[in-house]
Amino acid sequence: MEKRTTYAFGLLLVLGLCFTLGSLAGKASPQEIRNVPYIPLIQDVSYAPAVVAAGGQYHLIYELHLTSVFGRDLTLRRLEIMNSRNAAVKAYDGKELFRCLVRPGRQPDPEEKGVLGSGARAVAFLMLSFGDSAQIPDALIHRVTVVYARPNGEQVVLQGDSRPFPVSRKEAVVIGPPVRPGVWLAGNGPGDGPVGHRLSMQAWNGRLVVNQRYALDFMKFGEDNRLVRGENAANPNWTSYGQEILAVADGEVVEIKDGVVENTPGEKYAVPNTLENAAGNFIVLKIGSDAFAAYSHLQPKSLRVKAGDRVRKGQVLGLIGNSGISDAPHLHFHVIDAASFFGGESVPYVFEEFELLGPFLNLDENIDKSWVPQGPAGKRRKEILLGDHVIRILQEFAR
Repeated sequence: MEKRTTYAFGLLLVLGLCFTLGSLAGKASPQEIRNVPYIPLIQDVSYAPAVVAAGGQYHLIYELHLTSVFGRDLTLRRLEIMNSRNAAVKAYDGKELFRCLVRPGRQPDPEEKGVLGSGARAVAFLMLSFGDSAQIPDALIHRVTVVYARPNGEQVVLQGDSRPFPVSRKEAVVIGPPVRPGVWLAGNGPGDGPVGHRLSMQAWNGRLVVNQRYALDFMKFGEDNRLVRGENAANPNWTSYGQEILAVADGEVVEIKDGVVENTPGEKYAVPNTLENAAGNFIVLKIGSDAFAAYSHLQPKSLRVKAGDRVRKGQVLGLIGNSGISDAPHLHFHVIDAASFFGGESVPYVFEEFELLGPFLNLDENIDKSWVPQGPAGKRRKEILLGDHVIRILQEFAR
């Protein structure tokens, strides 16, 4: 399982902003919150939020980029999300706000994540959930509250609203299973905050993309509901190892990589921890005009297709292995909008049908134990999975 800059245009621009804010904000008394259009924080949504179903609800899973163009430190205090009629949808503040923030290229202390110097960027990893599709807004407005200190130490509090960012109404890609029938852990799924694979931000062709936003890791259980039998350090002892991976839809193979040696579980990676090696042996399959299914960590020399091959849904593509930046045999799977494993945005997808058996709480505590079902089981249609869950893939959907 995977563990895992834009600058101000010039000195004159930054100084001008400092002067404007100093003079206008000076009219406000200390700690008075004013909603103003000149807050020196660029707000941007680089990839339009798209609706995806999971757990009987509808979700918008997306990122808000916040870049300071102020000459002094700005501290983020609160983030409110509203619909186009300014009705509240969700708010993040305090620890919840800091939990959802990531500073690209930096790992500051938690309390410092919300402090932005001039030119600094923070990315807020957000998730909005709705019980009814009719509740989903057509657009989202973000209201950010910031604090900065004047030279005399006086605190100034400002609020600023973003422009409305449209919500995509494009339907999620509907796919079949990427693996054979059986009981599987579908882990490291998306959620609220920088969880699962959402931290897979990558600069690509001059823009920051999240290429694994909706990615899942698949690990198979044996008949005794265990992931591994015998010594954990032996790849063949993991039930997932050598399992066939399947085309989730009719398509064309557009990118492959083979020949990456496998890791021994629990030991140092067999290859350097670089972007080029991260996916190990992989396949990218074009399944739509802007939808590409990506499979990684495959066994070397197990790929049964080559670039340019046309494949049918349910066709065997290769075998699950433990290559690349991987700690144990598993299949990493996601859908992306470009013909490249890394070079695009992750797009939402849903499975035709699966049986949800219950949550999976902790991999380390369950490696040597049988998983015990928790909660009622039930069939789900056209949903993805959030977080870590155990599912049964059904025979009739593995053609």
